[in-house]
Amino acid sequence: MKYFLKPLLWSLVFLFLGASSCRMANNKVEAPIEAYETLDYIIKYNKAPDGYVGGRKFGNFEELLPKKTEQGKKIFYKEWDIYPKKKGINRGPHRLVTGNNRTAFYTPDHYQSFIEIFPKENK
Repeated sequence: MKYFLKPLLWSLVFLFLGASSCRMANNKVEAPIEAYETLDYIIKYNKAPDGYVGGRKFGNFEELLPKKTEQGKKIFYKEWDIYPKKKGINRGPHRLVTGNNRTAFYTPDHYQSFIEIFPKENK
């Protein structure tokens, strides 16, 4: 029962925060350690690790993430790779999306679904 309620709760939270629709990744999907390591690096240095692509604006055009904070302020997002770029190899679907409201989301499927993550020291 608790596994059913968690996605429902997230849907209600995201709807309340302004997302017109919400798609969270399956509960069985967990963010890889690289997502947490990348997030910690971004928090510490405010840039992508050397050799990584990141820091570009993420438009949230699918509106799967909250559009506004609880206080009604617009949230701006940036996207980051969680693995270093390798010449001639596709970057893959894994991304980290961070908001200017100090939120972070891992997407295992190139923005089709999200898992909210927190810095390792807050896990």
